[in-house]
Amino acid sequence: MIAIRIEFLNGSYHAADHTLRSPEWPPHPDRVFQALVATLHRLGNETRYRELLEVLEAAPWKICASSAVNRPFMKQYVPRNEDQGGGGGSYNPAFSTDRMKERYLPVTEPIDPVVYYVIDTDVDAEILRCMVEQVARLGRSLIAASVVPQAPTPNWEPVSSGSELLLRVPYSGR
Repeated sequence: MIAIRIEFLNGSYHAADHTLRSPEWPPHPDRVFQALVATLHRLGNETRYRELLEVLEAAPWKICASSAVNRPFMKQYVPRNEDQGGGGGSYNPAFSTDRMKERYLPVTEPIDPVVYYVIDTDVDAEILRCMVEQVARLGRSLIAASVVPQAPTPNWEPVSSGSELLLRVPYSGR
């Protein structure tokens, strides 16, 4: 068994669930796995990292996370798709919102900003640590991530069907 500890540095988590209409809490294991896949490629797609991820994708993941409070959606502005790559002059979104699309992003404030992912497998902790410490964001939130030898008892466990909450997890071949 090995655990990944993630702390949300600003005390909140900004990410939508699969419906894009509600905040995602707790952060799904597959979101953490996707961040590790991105890290794999930033680190040059080395065999030792890829093999580690192949073990992690097939292992059961459990979570230890507090409850959280959903906040009103946060208004943000993002560039419109039609403004991208057109070469139509110098556009700097920092100076104007008239060419920006207004979006409302979900925000969750956990009681405790630390989440543990307990992965029931044996992997090289040093290789995993090299990857995990490169992850700086989860969803749109800044995080500090580390590998720890122990974690609190998990209180979220994915099941295959019949659950009230959809919790995305990595799977073999992901």
